[in-house]
Amino acid sequence: MLERAAREIAGVTVLANARQPGLSGGRMTGAEYSTAPVIAFLNDDAVADPHWLEELLAAYRDPAVLGAGGPVERLWQVPPPSWFPVEFHWVGGCTYAGMHVRDGRIRNPIGANMSVRADVLRRAGGFAPGLGRRKLGFSVSGRARIGGKAESWEETEFCIRAVRLYPGGYWAYRPAARVLHAVPVQRTTGKYFVHRCLVEGTAKAVLGRLAGSKDGLGAEGCYVREVLPRAVASDLTAAMRGKVGCPAGRSDHGWLCPYFVRLCHDAPRRGRRGLVTASAITGPRLESIAGADAGIAGKRFGR
Repeated sequence: MLERAAREIAGVTVLANARQPGLSGGRMTGAEYSTAPVIAFLNDDAVADPHWLEELLAAYRDPAVLGAGGPVERLWQVPPPSWFPVEFHWVGGCTYAGMHVRDGRIRNPIGANMSVRADVLRRAGGFAPGLGRRKLGFSVSGRARIGGKAESWEETEFCIRAVRLYPGGYWAYRPAARVLHAVPVQRTTGKYFVHRCLVEGTAKAVLGRLAGSKDGLGAEGCYVREVLPRAVASDLTAAMRGKVGCPAGRSDHGWLCPYFVRLCHDAPRRGRRGLVTASAITGPRLESIAGADAGIAGKRFGR
């Protein structure tokens, strides 16, 4: 993959991961190579709006801004299933209905669409090597067995740590800094949906122990107490009115609510460390390398 990326992607520098294998190590490898005052992260299966960087950089006019991110929208490879609730778009690492945003501020950006001041990243210590996607353990890919390691939320833990280090600093949300995130057909099944909820529940339990329940799970508590009940009520109302897409007597959200709450508190604590390698890609322009997805996204962004 390293050789292919270096050979086929023009205008970028491709680096082998020089840190611990995994997503966090790959990101930090790229960050250490960069000399820019602001560092942006974009997933390899995401496509950025043409004005993405411009919109992100505008946030840094405020010196209190530690970093900025924007919405991550789903780029479905097949028509989305009718049962998939918009409140659960986080299952695919995307922005979801009810996400907590207050006065343009968020606890943390989604890692697929994130930027940060370089000095903040370095002073705060970067992304924790024990968090973030690896290969073994409980993988978001759905191919590995259950473990007790956090396969996500490394950006959340870092953002909480940075805010504590910089009193008065905050993370900005830029609605126009949009990216599209590919959702392949295998991630539209009920099996994957439940699996990813388990992954996220495990990661949230680890995050709560690292950052404390107030900072680590405060937004999730609001989500469970307010967003999900409101969505369940809406679905039940739609079902009683006989609207298509919500079978009578069952809410698309309701069956998972107690399951999700239990995972946040009772997630497994044991697992194996992953061993996958990763690469970091940096360059003067950040573009998607997601082949066919770029053409679809081009239509969505009016290219």
